Amino acid sequence: MNMKKMLFLLVGLSMASNLLWAQKKAPVALSPAAIATIRPYEDSLKMLFADLSEKSIRDTLGRIYHRKPEDNLARYEISQQIARMLIKALKTENSFYYPFDSIKNYISIVEPSDQSFKIFSWPIINITGTFENANETYEYYGAMQINAPELKLVGLKDKSVSMASPQMQSCAPDNWYGCLYYGSTIKEFDGKKYYFLFGWDGNTTRSNRKIAEVVTFEGDKPTFGAPVFNVYDDVANAFKIQHRFFLEYRKSAAVNLRYEPEQDLIIYDHLSNDDEKEQGFTQKHAEMMPDGMYYGFRYENGVWKEVGQVLREYMQSAPVVKPVLGEGRNASKAQKSGVKKTKKAKKKNN
Repeated sequence: MNMKKMLFLLVGLSMASNLLWAQKKAPVALSPAAIATIRPYEDSLKMLFADLSEKSIRDTLGRIYHRKPEDNLARYEISQQIARMLIKALKTENSFYYPFDSIKNYISIVEPSDQSFKIFSWPIINITGTFENANETYEYYGAMQINAPELKLVGLKDKSVSMASPQMQSCAPDNWYGCLYYGSTIKEFDGKKYYFLFGWDGNTTRSNRKIAEVVTFEGDKPTFGAPVFNVYDDVANAFKIQHRFFLEYRKSAAVNLRYEPEQDLIIYDHLSNDDEKEQGFTQKHAEMMPDGMYYGFRYENGVWKEVGQVLREYMQSAPVVKPVLGEGRNASKAQKSGVKKTKKAKKKNN
């Protein structure tokens, strides 16, 4: 998926987030002075993000063909400038309640319903190798702002490349599995809050990933990942506890993974690989596509337990893939695809 498509993928949820933000009554109103202080930083951030987008805007093959050795370095430098500028903006008193509307086409800003924190995240794309054998990978910048009058900011360092088994790891902020978050929900168990996050990872040239994970707090210190996903293992023919749930799928596919409040379920597209000749983990998952069935997790005793197929019993229609950073042609195509899959699934079930 190219950067332009990815940015289109990110704004839809940002628009929904804006609506929710507008509907909430912030307990602290930003003063005119605070708004006047933050707005120039926001304008600078918009320019920096536009520059970053311009350096990543071509489609995958185009970026690979036109790649220059300094391109990756330039994207890193711009992202570092963005991080520094964002910190300056957030140092303003009560900056937590500033919506940053003008940059939500470029950056993911996710806030749980209790407004206890926000997570800012954005990607940079790296191209390595030759035109004949090139690889595209994604790295993420992130920061968590704790809701407080004075700035409490936790930097997130993407270490996903070095994680041998991220499904089974709890991570500190400096060992973060980087992604673009696009949704959240809260559950409580034994008097403790668990913040469940949903994210998108551009992963490689061939495949994307979607991720469900949890954040817990000890004071103001967050930990990412916990043994709270009870996932059915087809190979072992048994359930196993994981710290994260992953879906890896073909680059061109539109895949759901999100919380549905009406059913109180996490729902996702069931994936399958029609080409049985594909061998190896990477190749296999790069060919995974939705097969028209929707599976789910139900929250029981502090754990999300996989419950199998849920479309017929719990849902009147198939869930539509929501953009992560923007709406456009891709969103409408995903919606049409979702409608077609629903009809196929209903015919199959009947």
